[in-house]
Amino acid sequence: MRGITSILLSIIQGNAIMTGGDKGNSATTTIILKDESKYCVRPYDSNKDRVALEQICKDVWKGTDYLPSMAKQFELDESCDFVVMQNEQEDVVALGNRKIFD
Repeated sequence: MRGITSILLSIIQGNAIMTGGDKGNSATTTIILKDESKYCVRPYDSNKDRVALEQICKDVWKGTDYLPSMAKQFELDESCDFVVMQNEQEDVVALGNRKIFD
């Protein structure tokens, strides 16, 4: 499985194609790498993604990562873009949040 850093580097270097509006959702972006592997970036959904979030974070900071406790707040905060990246099998492989400060 590719790491999020290598995927983002591929995008920056122009080795990937990004398309929007995948699966009828304009908030979803599909990333296609030169090796034809595909990843989808979409908004976090606590109903679908909570278990994956907890699994990804279980060993971060010895299980004390703040992200699981903040996820719902990020999801509801309009100044945040809390997103997941999933592979073609729809496994969540990464999560991230961008917050806009005034």
